[in-house]
This record gives sequence, C-alpha cells and structure tokens, in this order.
Amino acid sequence: LIFNNKVDIIHTNHDITSDHPMILASLILGKTTICHNRGLYIPMKIDIYFSRFVDKIICMSDFSKSVYVKSGVGEEKCETIYDGIDTQKFKPIKSENKNLIITCIGRLEIWKGQQVLIDAAEIIVRTIPGIKFILVGDGDNKNNLEKQINEKGLDKFFEFTGHVTNVKDYIEKS
Repeated sequence: LIFNNKVDIIHTNHDITSDHPMILASLILGKTTICHNRGLYIPMKIDIYFSRFVDKIICMSDFSKSVYVKSGVGEEKCETIYDGIDTQKFKPIKSENKNLIITCIGRLEIWKGQQVLIDAAEIIVRTIPGIKFILVGDGDNKNNLEKQINEKGLDKFFEFTGHVTNVKDYIEKS
C-alpha cells in the first residue's frame, strides 16, 4: 500500500509498541515516520531501539514526553503537541444554568483515569456544590465508576451519557 500509493510520510496513531510493523515498513521503503503517542505509555527496551528509526514522536503532554525521554528515547525525537479544539467549530453555549459543567469524553476504561476525576469531584463539590460532571462514553469500567460514585455519595453530581458519536454539544456546554 505504501509503495503503490506513493506515500511519503507514515503517521502512526498510537504508542511505539503498536507501531513496530509500520516503523519497519517505512524504514524498508525509506519513508519519513511520525509516531503519535496518545496515552501515558512507558517504552520498553525494544521500543527505545525502534525509536531510532522514527523521525518524530508526538507526545500529548510534557509529562508524556518526559516519560519517553527518561526511558531512553532521544529528546530530539519527541515533541509535545497538545490535542486542541477548533474554536471556530466549537463555541461555548450561553446557558441559563450558572453552574459549572466538567465533561470527560472517552472510553470508560481503567487506564483512561476517570476514577481520578471522581476522586477529585469528592473534594470539588465541597467548594462548588452546583457543579456537574458528565462522563461521555461507554466501556468495561462503567460499573466500577458508577459504584465509586455511589460509594462517595456523588450520584447527584454525575451523569453518564453512554456512547455518543457527536460530542460537539457536550464540548460546547462544558
């Protein structure tokens, strides 16, 4: 596919471990390779080796970048580029509701860290009692998250939407 479609740049969309086949393919074909790390991931020794053949690793945060660099990936390979929101497409909705809404969008999986938001919510609601938290998404950890919310007595502050294909409305009202 790379050869037949005259691809010049290989841009992978996960951690280096998942990208080994594409890194090899681009190395064999002499293509520029960019790995886009979208999570908190600690590279293994094989990944550090593979990073030598990558032109750039895009990290989602400075912390994520520091984990790569401390693991042995060359700092010159890593660049932090934050995920952004197109402010022309997503504009805040003026609402009668004066209460703050915090929305967390993503699959409900342990490694996504929604439980950290729930722990923080327990403290936040003492200062901002009208706050609302919306968890947009579905996943294997939903029952655990609901249980954690119930145990902390935070039911009235949280809303679960389930799977949503268009998150625009949630972004705008948050």
